[in-house]
Amino acid sequence: YVADYGNDVIRVASPDGAVGTLAGSGTPGWADAAAKAAAFNDPWSMCVDADGLVYVADYGNSLIRRIDGQGNAIVWAGFIPGYPASSTAGPKSGYTDGPAIGAAFAAPAGICLDRRGFLYVADSKNHRIRKIY
Repeated sequence: YVADYGNDVIRVASPDGAVGTLAGSGTPGWADAAAKAAAFNDPWSMCVDADGLVYVADYGNSLIRRIDGQGNAIVWAGFIPGYPASSTAGPKSGYTDGPAIGAAFAAPAGICLDRRGFLYVADSKNHRIRKIY
């Protein structure tokens, strides 16, 4: 898996060397959607858990996104006013601790998982390492 920052997509390479798009339309923005209808804004890094779920540090949207095996992308952590009821509000960057949906990040640049399944996020503009339980 590759977070393709410049093309706003998440790529997947098969063992035989074929490369395809797992998720992302290629147009910067944000949208929870299936596979290529999903939108990212400068996905900076990603990691994969034991179940094959992909977590993305969506830098330009200040969100953490999760992609399932079929390429369906959703917001996993971050702040969008009215989310999920409102599809017109956009993500907001900032610094707020709390439940994953509602916590605010500012340009998350790195993401990794520990062996217990906790996510760690390099929240670059807040100068912090954040933990998602």
